[in-house]
Amino acid sequence: MLKENYNFPRWSGPLVGMGVGVLVGLRAAPESEVPFVIILLGGALLGGFSGCLLMLLDPPAIQQGPASKLGRRVAVIAVLFSVVPVLGLLISSFAVWVNWRATDSPRLTSVIAFGVSSILTVPVLIGIVAAFVNGPFS
Repeated sequence: MLKENYNFPRWSGPLVGMGVGVLVGLRAAPESEVPFVIILLGGALLGGFSGCLLMLLDPPAIQQGPASKLGRRVAVIAVLFSVVPVLGLLISSFAVWVNWRATDSPRLTSVIAFGVSSILTVPVLIGIVAAFVNGPFS
């Protein structure tokens, strides 16, 4: 019987998510008419984003205290722009970086904005990859 709790490092979340996404894509690929590359890239992208979200939800080991004025403002801007697919992802990524060690609500707000913008950006990126693979008028 194991007596120790073995934990993965936080940075491995996106890598594990990408691996699981590729495995799910491989399982779904034989039954689909979608090109094999799209299924693998889509699975890896979705798994990587979900791993990033889990990594962000895990609190950092060292926390500094309440967020700064800049952190609060950037968190609000990230929520406002989270519905714009690519721009929202960039702004919310910056907001998470600024509020990473904060202990109050701007950190959670930034992570939620990052999650929403990630969910809205993934289909856009998959559509862009599909357009490049299949061609615009195929």
